[in-house]
Amino acid sequence: MTAIKWFRKNNKKLLAVFGVLLMVGFLIPSFTRTRDQSRFDSAAGYIVGRDGQEVEIGLGLVQQRDVQLRVMRDLGFNVLCQFDGQHPPLLCQLPNMGGVGPFPVLATSMLFFGDNQYALGVRHFLQGQAMNWAKDREEYDHYLELVNELTASEASRGSLYFLLLADEAHRQGIYATDKQIDQVFEAYRQLVAGRHVRPRNIQQVLRNSRMSETELKQAVGDYLAIVRYGDMITRQLAVSEPQLRKKIRNQMEQKNVNGTYISFPVNMFLGKISEPSENELQKHFEKYKQFRPDEIDKEENPFGFGYLLPDRVQVEYLKVDLSEVKKVVAEEFAQLPTGKQEETLQQYWTVQKQQFRVPLPESEIDPCDAEAPRYRDPAFDEVYDKVKQTWQQQQSREKGQKLLAQAHEMAQKQAATMKSEKKDEDNSDKPEESPIKKRVDYGALAEKLSTDKIKVVFGKTEYISQQDLPRELLLDTTYKMRNEAAQQSLLEILFTCKPLHKGTVSRLDVPPIQLYEDITSLMAFDYRNRATIAYMIRIVGVDSEREPGSLADDGRAGAASEKPLPESRIRTKVKDDWQNQQAYNKAKKQAEEFAQKAKADWEKTLEETNTILKDPCSPPDMKPLREQTLKTTRQQVEWLTQTVRKYPDQSRRFLPQIARNTTLLFKSMELAQKQQAEKEKTIVDKNEQPETTRAILELPSQLNCMVFKDLRVTSPNKSDYLRRKPLAAEEIIRETQPLLTLVHYNPDNILKRSRFRENKPAEETTK
Repeated sequence: MTAIKWFRKNNKKLLAVFGVLLMVGFLIPSFTRTRDQSRFDSAAGYIVGRDGQEVEIGLGLVQQRDVQLRVMRDLGFNVLCQFDGQHPPLLCQLPNMGGVGPFPVLATSMLFFGDNQYALGVRHFLQGQAMNWAKDREEYDHYLELVNELTASEASRGSLYFLLLADEAHRQGIYATDKQIDQVFEAYRQLVAGRHVRPRNIQQVLRNSRMSETELKQAVGDYLAIVRYGDMITRQLAVSEPQLRKKIRNQMEQKNVNGTYISFPVNMFLGKISEPSENELQKHFEKYKQFRPDEIDKEENPFGFGYLLPDRVQVEYLKVDLSEVKKVVAEEFAQLPTGKQEETLQQYWTVQKQQFRVPLPESEIDPCDAEAPRYRDPAFDEVYDKVKQTWQQQQSREKGQKLLAQAHEMAQKQAATMKSEKKDEDNSDKPEESPIKKRVDYGALAEKLSTDKIKVVFGKTEYISQQDLPRELLLDTTYKMRNEAAQQSLLEILFTCKPLHKGTVSRLDVPPIQLYEDITSLMAFDYRNRATIAYMIRIVGVDSEREPGSLADDGRAGAASEKPLPESRIRTKVKDDWQNQQAYNKAKKQAEEFAQKAKADWEKTLEETNTILKDPCSPPDMKPLREQTLKTTRQQVEWLTQTVRKYPDQSRRFLPQIARNTTLLFKSMELAQKQQAEKEKTIVDKNEQPETTRAILELPSQLNCMVFKDLRVTSPNKSDYLRRKPLAAEEIIRETQPLLTLVHYNPDNILKRSRFRENKPAEETTK
């Protein structure tokens, strides 16, 4: 009873204490939660909702999207989205995706998953595509900017773009179905089974990220919605009937345009062209000096003449001939005891066994077994000679690189000494020396490091461009090496140096080289991909793209090369172009005369002309005229195209001929269309048959004129048009979709469409 009386007496005090404890119990967690989650719950920014009011986007929601993308990337879902430029991503090949185009998948892969190496490859691919989209240089530069903004977008912003694009797709009613999501997971499991993706325990990855499988499926569904909506938007191109008719007509008529023709190339008339005067050369030079070489303008420069000097650099270099080093390595190896030789090679073979694998004959491989071995590992004795040769090549590379690494180390020490001496002289009254005089002497380094058996050679080039390289230096096949692999082309390093670099440096770019900076770990390779020369190079002069100052200024001596040179290349080029232009005028006149005479009798005119050409007074290049056909030209294009596909390494040899013949076919088709239109107009206007004429095709860019005996083309009829209409419309959309994709998925445009406003910290706002 005493306890009950005590509780009754002190009940108010107990209630007060109990209330305080409750308040403390509730407030302490709330304080800690506020402190821990204030950053999580703060606003990342604001977008405009459907009602026109701003809607807050919590930072926690953005971080949640970041976790989703990270899990998808860790598991390897991004492999489904990768595009190699030839084969569409696996995601596009899934039946339930409805034929989604590859470019929306590529763009989203760049924004959400793109690692640096993959993004760099995509950038090069899209830059090549941009050349086909642009009509002029200014438009091309604009497309390059779009490509760079997509491929070099910051990875840290991917979660925000994922959030905004998913919201945009959902607002338009685009969601992924369960069947589509399940199919993606099935494709992912096949990738894992085929060892294309590193096997990971999905449940373990989800637990580590505090994420459920349902949330992962929702994230995959949101990604599919983004891709499907982007594909729908970039396919919504209004294809007009005139556009379709023109495309179908050109496609079919270029395939069936035919005719027999006589060619009048300029080399038939060059022997009749006299030497130009200085005034004629100067006029020709002034007219075309602002054009780039092969820059064709229909009105002002149909020939493609051009003398604008490209970006040029002058370099100094140290080089080591690896064939000399290999002889030294072979001599040192021969002096080893036989047992030591075999032990050295066997150790190398054990580590590098994959290099010496032998492919199995197709007859020994089961085509139905995907996991059956395709190669065998030969015994050491079987590949002894190959192991020895490969080891010696590697040793010579390492020895040459080590020698130049010593040169680089010595150069750095000398540069540091010169820098400290300059600081001591800053307060003196002596005139400051130019940086050229103060740079490290490469020639002295070469003398110091050379031995009787291995020479370190010092050299200096003229000002060189990417189109005009010294052949003996193999600069176009030289790469910066890293981890025994070619990392970056030397030409790319040289011609994106700091004085020539345009724009900002993105996460994909290596910082540009500065003047007098040593470029190390360089290796030149021959056509068999064997290292031949080790280099250390530095840029000592830069001459940016410009018009030549005179006929004596071909850029080899830099920007101040106004003085006459012993052999000016530009003067020779201007002279050749002037003579070609005069010869073309004669060829054109001869073609017109032939066409006029051949109206009545083609065979007789051809025979008479060849009789004249046999005259001993004719120039030696005047060969007899012979008939050629467009059918043969088309067959050549088909054969050369198949050859290039079969042997890609021959593309540089055959592509120019393919381009010339394709241009001939296209121009012939245009001429046939023009003739047909004139005939129809004559019949309608005068109600009479048009006069028979011989068509003349002018090709100033190829320095050639042609006269057709018969030029005929069959236009598609209504049935052909209706049959090809769906395919032509799809082709137009497919050709345009890459460019529209760059615009739709441009990071700035994503933010603008959602009217995103970033929530800046208070201190930034006050600033």
